[in-house]
Amino acid sequence: MKLFSTWLSFIAIKYKMIMEYKGAFWAASVSQILWYGVDFLLIWVLVLQFKNLAGWSADEIIFLYSIQLFTYAVAGTFFFSSCTTLARRIQSGAFDESLTVPVHPLLYE
Repeated sequence: MKLFSTWLSFIAIKYKMIMEYKGAFWAASVSQILWYGVDFLLIWVLVLQFKNLAGWSADEIIFLYSIQLFTYAVAGTFFFSSCTTLARRIQSGAFDESLTVPVHPLLYE
């Protein structure tokens, strides 16, 4: 239970850091929502134009895209930051910090 409360503290610190620049946070959030909205709209229009694609209806294709997007979001939440900054953190020596905290390194970053 102590590990979970420590992890929640790290999450709170991370979001405080992100919310330091509220305008940038909201601009990025709105642009991301618009981007995925346009993706859904484009898929919907294409499927409606062609009625079905290899027997798949519009609802089924949107559902499959939603599942793919959800799994991408879950993976990105846990691994995107740690994978993109790993080489730089190792070279600078900052990766040692991740190995000395009382939380598993994948959960820390």
